Amino acid sequence: MDKLFNNHWFVKFIAFFIALMLFTMVNIDDMTNQSGLLPTNQKTYTLEEVELTVLYNDEVYELIDYPEHVQVTLKGPQTSITLFQLARGSFEIVADLSDHGEGTHTVNVEHRAFLMIYR
Repeated sequence: MDKLFNNHWFVKFIAFFIALMLFTMVNIDDMTNQSGLLPTNQKTYTLEEVELTVLYNDEVYELIDYPEHVQVTLKGPQTSITLFQLARGSFEIVADLSDHGEGTHTVNVEHRAFLMIYR
């Protein structure tokens, strides 16, 4: 074994192999997210019955006939979805009606405070 470690070619090979492993571990998400290189590793996860928070002027208006719960579908890299499932942090689904007057309105639903994993 001592003879192997005294051989400079063996040490160079081991150092190259360790560097290659480290590079692969750091860049694995980048390599899987590029289209055409490798098959994408996208995953979807659906949250059922998520409470909808509606922001409006409750001193002047009253809400009638709105969904109290919504279905949320998350799509992204498998590692991010798995981290979300494990952490299960706090998040909020919001419909902002504060800029709307009386009448019937269709609004976009937004999310707040989701656990986001960025590269």
